[in-house]
Amino acid sequence: RGVAWSFPILLPSLTTGTLGAANELEDYVDDRAALFDVAFAGPLAGLVVSAFFLAVGGFLGVDEATAPCLPAGALQNSALASLLIAPSRGAALTLAPDAVVALHPLAVAGLGGLLANA
Repeated sequence: RGVAWSFPILLPSLTTGTLGAANELEDYVDDRAALFDVAFAGPLAGLVVSAFFLAVGGFLGVDEATAPCLPAGALQNSALASLLIAPSRGAALTLAPDAVVALHPLAVAGLGGLLANA
């Protein structure tokens, strides 16, 4: 749409590493449709990347002794997470919600991104 952006400035955080990035519009937006596209692009990109991380991380092997463990309910409570994790770890969806499931860190990051975008 031809919207000019400034270079992103990363916002650091001691607990999570980053709070995200701040961009600034360099000029006024021509119309509401372009403004809507700009506002919608960031969350949509975050959703796509998070879904990709969860899907790929589900297929990656884990060492159950050192892998992060989450309750199965964390996967079962989200329809999108359940859909993405079912091909690789479908058994986790049939466990009790308080049962522990070992996931690859990439899948945990994807699940966290889905929750942040919800």
